[in-house]
Amino acid sequence: MRYNWSPQNFQFIINFPTDVRDAAPRFVQPLENTTAIEGNAGRFECEVAALSEPLITWYKDKVPLTIGIKYKMIYDDRKYTLVINDTNIDDNGKYTVRAVNSYGSDECSAELEVECKLSLPLYP
Repeated sequence: MRYNWSPQNFQFIINFPTDVRDAAPRFVQPLENTTAIEGNAGRFECEVAALSEPLITWYKDKVPLTIGIKYKMIYDDRKYTLVINDTNIDDNGKYTVRAVNSYGSDECSAELEVECKLSLPLYP
């Protein structure tokens, strides 16, 4: 069997987004307001859809967060999680996640409220 190539019997299909807005990051699961008990971890989760993997940056009250012992970022497929360890009252505030790729950007925000631990007095 011999195959003769010609433009009529050759197909090359590339699927491009019909709109650049489809390629830019967008939050399919945005952040939600959350509460943490003082001393415990607080957690924000979101899911981002994008044609190419976005660069993710987290902010607290518009200040970029440094990932380390206090703040930990977890990435699993399209899900991004920020864990705030050993929360205290200073961690109350507005947290924002920003996703950027070569097609555009998107961001969403939510509030963290840290509740004080109740300490019961010890009586002799």
